[in-house]
Amino acid sequence: MHADLRGFEYALEPLRQQRQWRLDKLLADLGSLQRDIARARAELDRLQARHREHAQAISDAIQRHFDMDVYRRGLHWLAGLRSQMLEQEAALETLLLKKEGMQKACVDAQQKLDVMERHRDDSIVDYVQAQSSRALAQADQDWIGRQGQMPAGASV
Repeated sequence: MHADLRGFEYALEPLRQQRQWRLDKLLADLGSLQRDIARARAELDRLQARHREHAQAISDAIQRHFDMDVYRRGLHWLAGLRSQMLEQEAALETLLLKKEGMQKACVDAQQKLDVMERHRDDSIVDYVQAQSSRALAQADQDWIGRQGQMPAGASV
């Protein structure tokens, strides 16, 4: 049997909805941040691959014919690429720290929402019990009222 909740109004519903919206926003932001992290990792992988390829190309060129000027330019280019890799690693680390903080915020927001929903569920149980008590009291009153209207000689 399901209780009739048409008369039930949860006084804290606006606050519960705000907490739900906050959690939804945090989860959306976390998803966006995870996409940023994936892009940063892909860029770092791309830079590392270019670094390996260019280092191999320099090594191959030196084995074929050693030219100090070409070697120096190649090393300079590799140093610049290494600098880009370090910057990308730092950016990725920043994003990962931000993700960790956002995950904690999501857990906190979810816990707050769970508390509100448990309170709402408890309020519904209280409402249903009160409605049931009222219905039983009304049934008792109706029965007592019918007893008073019965003819004196009638038995129940």
